[in-house]
Amino acid sequence: RAWLLTHYILSSPDNRRRFAAYLAAAAAGQPPVAAWKTAFAMTPGQLDQALWRYRLRDLQAMKLVFKSLPAAEISFQALPASARSIQLLRTALRACPDAAYGHSLLTRLRAEAPKFPDSDLAQLTLARAEIEWGDPNAALPYLTRATAGASTDAEAFVLLGRADIALAAGLEERARQARLEQAMQALGRASVLDPAAPETGWWFYRAVALSGRMSEDGAAAILSAWRGAPDVDLYALHAGLALAWLGRTDEAIAALRTVADNPRDPALAPMAQGWIGRLNAGVDKAALVAGMGAAPPADAGQTQWTLAGADIFAAVKAAADAQDANDALSTADPQSDQDSQLPDN
Repeated sequence: RAWLLTHYILSSPDNRRRFAAYLAAAAAGQPPVAAWKTAFAMTPGQLDQALWRYRLRDLQAMKLVFKSLPAAEISFQALPASARSIQLLRTALRACPDAAYGHSLLTRLRAEAPKFPDSDLAQLTLARAEIEWGDPNAALPYLTRATAGASTDAEAFVLLGRADIALAAGLEERARQARLEQAMQALGRASVLDPAAPETGWWFYRAVALSGRMSEDGAAAILSAWRGAPDVDLYALHAGLALAWLGRTDEAIAALRTVADNPRDPALAPMAQGWIGRLNAGVDKAALVAGMGAAPPADAGQTQWTLAGADIFAAVKAAADAQDANDALSTADPQSDQDSQLPDN
């Protein structure tokens, strides 16, 4: 249904103009159903009928015939023995666990990973767990070996940089700056090996921000992370601060607005709204640098990013239930004029 509605909207210049009018009205605060009725001159019930007619009569498709296609190259990679017990723990670790679950994963990895001392998969996963939920010092022996010489293991360099960032906390200023410099070197190497990885850009930026000496390289790193993962509100928030630091205020406010308008992020949305107000009023670079170096809220995940699963599944179930009810009504009375809700596409 979502595909069909999209195809219908884009199928003619008139529909595209009406859709633009609908978006403008909805953005101005008009209720979606009322905006749809005004723009398209039809009710949601009439839309259902129009979509059925469009699919059966007006939908056009193009058939392409290829004389030949390139042969697919198939490669196989044997998983290490550790994958059986480590891979699921690794996936869970990278999915923003809360503190209780994070510590339980650490406990399980401390028991499992030593069984596979020669497995990089196991040792990298344990190192990540130690940095995020345990003792970063415990991760250093393996990470130092994994990044020695001409190593090309980008993840190991990222984790080494993260360990240095964690260990810099609480040191006296000179030692803290030296540790952050080490982190920047490791993360800089990771960015060369895997320049598109959002995690690398975020942590390089974080090291620079914590040093209190923001640079163009640091700003570029968070902007790269945000481009690679635009759905991550923490990246968007700090990209907004970086853009403001670069003097690109309009772009900064646009980035911050994506966070401020997100109802699923009660931790960061008010922060973004506050920064929008400060930027509109005028804020100096010192305040921006302080904001960049501030600790994120405790419930703003900082590892690998996923959707808010429970909320998403609840919304999907509610939409499916509503669709089932809608279909039942349509079957009972095909002429029913259902004005209560648009299809949630």
